[in-house]
Amino acid sequence: MKERVQVLTSKQKILRLLLCIVLFTVVTSFVPAWWCGIGAHNWFDGSKEMQTAFARSIEDHIQVKLSMDDFGTGDELFDREWLFCTYILSASGFAQMAKQHPQRQDHYIKQMEICIEKLLSDELQEFDEEQWNSKAMETLDSDALHHGAYLAYLNFVLSLHRTLKLKSPYAKTNDLITKALVRRIRKNKIKLIETYPNEVYPPDNCLAFASIGLHAQATQKKQPLLKEFLVNFHQRYIDPKSGLIFQAVDSSSGLPIDEPRGSGTTFGLYFLSFIDLKLSKQLYQATKDKLAESILGFGVVREYLASTYEATGDVDSGPVVVGYGVSATGFMMAGARIHGDRDYFNKIYRTSVLFGTSLSSGGKWQYVTGGPLGNAIMFAMITAISEKVKK
Repeated sequence: MKERVQVLTSKQKILRLLLCIVLFTVVTSFVPAWWCGIGAHNWFDGSKEMQTAFARSIEDHIQVKLSMDDFGTGDELFDREWLFCTYILSASGFAQMAKQHPQRQDHYIKQMEICIEKLLSDELQEFDEEQWNSKAMETLDSDALHHGAYLAYLNFVLSLHRTLKLKSPYAKTNDLITKALVRRIRKNKIKLIETYPNEVYPPDNCLAFASIGLHAQATQKKQPLLKEFLVNFHQRYIDPKSGLIFQAVDSSSGLPIDEPRGSGTTFGLYFLSFIDLKLSKQLYQATKDKLAESILGFGVVREYLASTYEATGDVDSGPVVVGYGVSATGFMMAGARIHGDRDYFNKIYRTSVLFGTSLSSGGKWQYVTGGPLGNAIMFAMITAISEKVKK
């Protein structure tokens, strides 16, 4: 019996082609986002199992002896900064774990203390010491040497630790640094401290403010100057048009010398959330309105406003691809969780999985391509505490 061969008409061929295009579009639009988003809701809701698995991986990182050789920025200063910040963000994440899982609070406080001991070591002070030609802890009585790169970051962790353990072995150091920071900010005519000599970055000052506010919370002592500092910060260092934080300002006049940017704003809103949820939320909403986008279900954040997005990134922004910044996108995850934006959290999480390549093995979870600093950052961001809990 002769087979019947169906001959497609031109109309049928076009319809079949259109169907293939539609199917391809549907698959490429939804399947990758769906796959990368598996588990996002659990992370947003603070799954103990998932957070604990990530914490175990970070514990492994801080137990080994990391060095600047573990970071490949190509610049010795930046390698040392990244080593330092790995312990800062790890400690912040452990503090959040201690507050969200009180039954294991002592364990996570101990992990914080491992980080603090590293931060107090001579090795991790070298990057700051070389820039200032002096030791930060030996010049606390001087107002000419701000040492913001070391003291603001270290004191944030010390104050955060003290909110968990009032009788902290680092209480005296915390008191001395807080006193020095308050005095230096008050006496400086632009009401900020310098990260390095003649270099002032408003995002770095967010840690100084947070450390002062947390110190006041821990000791239950009012710090009247903090409100003045924050009002000045809002009026002078947040761009009135975009609502974003200026990345850098002149050390003498306080006038902006860099654009308002995504990396600095998302970075700042995370640390400010510890002491001023209202301001943090304003910064989050400004970032969402001006910089945040979604591509095929994946959340991305621009480093610069659309009018200047062609500008290249730097060590703070990480790679900037077609205007989208790696750091800004990563830090935005914390903002979304803190301020209850489940939808955008899910989108940012998908992006982190797509490019970070998550791996779960042996009761541990981590980003394969993140390295020590990348994982420390994401650990702090993904375990950030919701404003509902903070209140």
